[in-house]
This record gives sequence, C-alpha cells and structure tokens, in this order.
Amino acid sequence: AQYAKPFSEIQLMPGRLTDPLHWRKPCRVFVNSVSDLFHPKVPVEFIAKTFAMMLRAHQHTYLVLTKRGERCATLLNDERFRDKVFHELIYSGEYYCAQCQDWYECAGPLDHCPNCGHECDLGAYEGKDPPCPQCGEEVEYEMTCPKCGADGGNGGLNCTECWSQEIESNWMKWPPPNVHVGVSVSTQADLDEQVPLLLKCPAAVRFLSVEPLLGAMDLRYALGDEASMHYAGICPEGLRPRTLGDDSKYGHTSYIDGVIVGGESGPGARSCNIKWIRSIVRQCADADVLCFVKQWGSKPCLGNHDAPAAAPDANMDCGGTCGYGCEQFKLNHPKGANPAEWPEDLRVRELPR
Repeated sequence: AQYAKPFSEIQLMPGRLTDPLHWRKPCRVFVNSVSDLFHPKVPVEFIAKTFAMMLRAHQHTYLVLTKRGERCATLLNDERFRDKVFHELIYSGEYYCAQCQDWYECAGPLDHCPNCGHECDLGAYEGKDPPCPQCGEEVEYEMTCPKCGADGGNGGLNCTECWSQEIESNWMKWPPPNVHVGVSVSTQADLDEQVPLLLKCPAAVRFLSVEPLLGAMDLRYALGDEASMHYAGICPEGLRPRTLGDDSKYGHTSYIDGVIVGGESGPGARSCNIKWIRSIVRQCADADVLCFVKQWGSKPCLGNHDAPAAAPDANMDCGGTCGYGCEQFKLNHPKGANPAEWPEDLRVRELPR
C-alpha cells in the first residue's frame, strides 16, 4: 500500500525490486515504508522475488518490518518458500525476448517481457546467440571464465560450474545474512503476541520496532535470559543461538538483537510518556541489547504516577490527554526527533550491523 491508497488495497511495484542492484555504495534499506511485505494479500511469489533480490544485492543490509509475525514465521520456516526464493535468485537478471528482439531486466522466471508479454525464458532465443544489447549485432560469446579459464557460459561471464559455485557460496544462504527481520508493537499485548512469533523466524538479526509507543512495556522476557524459559515451549527449534557468559545456566538462548522506540507523530498523535522510553532504554542496556531512540513524537509528556511493578522505571498511561498531572514537553522539532533536545541518557542510537 502507498500513501494515496487505503491499507486494504495492495499495490505491487515489481519494477523497483532491482533498484538496489544499481546502488554501488552499501547502505541500510528499510524495505517496508508504510507497507507490509507479509500482508495476507501480497502473493507468496512476490515475497519470494523480494527475498531473492535482497540476496542478490548482498552488499546492502535490509530491514524487513511487519505486523504479521505469524505469516512471516510460517513462510521463513517453509522449505518450499526457501526453494522458491533460490529458484527466483538463480533465474533473475537480464533476459532476451525472441519475439520483440530486445533485452529487458526481470526479477524472476515468472516475469514477462514488458514490451510484448512473452514469458521470461533463458532459451527464448532458441539456441542462437542473442544480439549485443549495445549494438544489436549477433555475437559469439567466446570469453573465458575469469576464475578457471574455461570457455564462457552465462553471457560469457563465468563457466557454468563457476557460476553455480558463485551462487551457492555467496547468494544461496538461509536465513539471508543481510536481512534483519522485525515486528512492530505498540503495547504490552502486542509484544506478548508478536515476540514468540518473531523468535520463530530464522533470521540473521531480529529486532523490535516499538513505535508508536502507547504504554509502559516490560521487555525483560524478550531481551534477557528469561526468554529461553518464557518461550521454550513455543519455539524450541530453528532459532539463532546467542552465546552467553560461562556462568549462564542456559548456555544458549534465542533473543532479540535490537529495539527501535519512538512516540507517535502527525495529526491526532497520542501522548508518549518519556518515562516509558527511558524504561525501554534501561531494559535494553541491562540485557546488553542495542537500542535506537527514533523520536519522542508530537506529544511527549512526563507523568507523576508510580511505576507499575511489571515495568521498572516506567510510568502509568497518561490517558493520551496529558492529564493526570502530566507535564507536556515543548520541543522545536515537530516529531520530537532531534536528539539535541533530549536528555543525554536518551540520546541512544544503536542498530545491529
């Protein structure tokens, strides 16, 4: 979905999947801005193509955030989905269409020529050498493989054997080493529902996006040693282990690598109590988990209630009206996203690499 579309309406943009291939400088890519890759209406084939392109453009780091932890965990643990991703990966790239006699870039074998609709096919040129995409002349690909010296295949870049080794050693990795998977939560109820699902996901890095933060949160089960006890019966397999200290009686446990936290902004934004943010920062520090304070939101406030026992140092819900003795902070930045306006202990901006 896009800004101009309702969230119930899905708009796929396959033409943008190959954009990262043209970015030379490695960068961090937020895959889902105002969208959800695991929305129930997004076809599995499109999700597979997205993961294939993330593997192919492996110089970048991708953050995949979802509110649908259940579908995410189901697909990422499905060997059929993994095989579909690898199939898309192997057959993605530039193809030559025999019908319109032109080259085009596609994101997998299920794509079609954008000009004539001919299905993408490696053998579309019927055994003949396709014309040069630059001059249009038919050429003989007699280049040698730069790795082993054999006569070139696959467009003269590598011989078939070296090409296969290149794919297997650098691309066909599961879970993808450059893909970070996270779930979006706003309340304790969201957290309790989504964390077990996130821990089921095979991922190089798992993170929580606590935005907008709408209440006090107890993250200790998700961040620390207790995660192995709290979720042991829910997700005993398929988890990336964390090596703990020698004095740990658990040895290894699955965990959350990072937490992003922020208040709500924009028209109709609800209040965010600064004590809630400070509590999350402290809980992350105690668990040795990276934390990134993104913003305070449009209505940051500070209440005077006693902290609930479930969330140490946090404050009770201010009711979204800055009542109950809450003090409204007046910040210059409309989203409260300028760390220079914050206390030093909240200027925390760490992300997993």
